[in-house]
Amino acid sequence: MKIVNLFSAIYNEEQEEIKKILTDNPEILEEKFKEIKRFNHEMTNALYDRCNKDKALDDPSYREENALHFAARLGKKEICQLLVEEFGANVNETNVYGFNALMNALHVHTDNNIDTAIYLLNDKNVNLKHLNAGKYNVLGHFLRNWQHMNGGINPKLSLNKIEEMINALLDKGFNVNEP
Repeated sequence: MKIVNLFSAIYNEEQEEIKKILTDNPEILEEKFKEIKRFNHEMTNALYDRCNKDKALDDPSYREENALHFAARLGKKEICQLLVEEFGANVNETNVYGFNALMNALHVHTDNNIDTAIYLLNDKNVNLKHLNAGKYNVLGHFLRNWQHMNGGINPKLSLNKIEEMINALLDKGFNVNEP
């Protein structure tokens, strides 16, 4: 259940606890949150209990997320920085859906998620050509999901942040003309 402790610390933004857990157990940095017994939900239930059963958790076991995926999807930029800069988390590791941390950050549409995504974009190793399910690149994934959220408008995401995200991709050399 060490991974439950790590994910709980990530959710609650307990940086010192994260440092302690990863210093003592560096192998769990890239470990995927995955139920030991299928359909048991023991680990998921333990995590939900520690995080007030917040629906934003959206069961990391179902997605088979690692610590960086989870922090990115929750829009926890400072935690992502800690995981990448101090512990060397791999920004291109993928979850069961083929999402790397950048795509996981962009899967949820809040200003915090955009800030997290822009931080991840600045990593020199981040893979912008990554395709999930062979169909959408990172920009297509972001725009497609944004369009489908609340009729295309998410009150938690400002239009300035959308523009900031697109400009960050363009500054990184992203080719908007690729299909």
